Amino acid sequence: MNEIEIKVKELVRFVTLQGIKEHTQNEDIIINEVAGVDHHQMLAPWMGLILISGPSIRITMKCHYLSENGKFFAQKSLGKKISEISFSQVQDYIKEYCNLCAGKIKKIFADNNLDIGISLPLAVRGFDELFFYDKNTRNAPGYCQDYWSLITEDKFLLLSSIIEIYNEDDMNKINIDFNTASSGEIDFL
Repeated sequence: MNEIEIKVKELVRFVTLQGIKEHTQNEDIIINEVAGVDHHQMLAPWMGLILISGPSIRITMKCHYLSENGKFFAQKSLGKKISEISFSQVQDYIKEYCNLCAGKIKKIFADNNLDIGISLPLAVRGFDELFFYDKNTRNAPGYCQDYWSLITEDKFLLLSSIIEIYNEDDMNKINIDFNTASSGEIDFL
């Protein structure tokens, strides 16, 4: 992994950690390394994903989760007991979480004059992870994958990102301000 890939990896991890801490109002959440992942492996039964893309970079960010863990993380934002949260609400929460994280990353890139767009977040079965593997791009220059988990008590979310750098010159110019990346609100309509 080169310096640019490391910088982007750290940004994505930071944004996901700060986002979940803010929205759960739980400062005890930590990042844990996840090693030895087989790229053909389903990481959890459910997954939220979003694409952050432009001419210089593409990031595919995924949040893999168990339903009960999703309810645990959603309860503070929804203001409900775990037993009152439906599966549909968990999916909406994870999609909104992915969207807010992607929005923070987009803002940092936009502040550095980098043209970036984000997709709509999706909620899919974890089994669909098997279809994301692309053996042709996996070994391409500027390509890296990262896996980590966000853990508190005995609950966790598994996260992954695929980072594809298309223009290293543009990416070398960005200045990542981690203070900018750590503010935001979550609203459920």
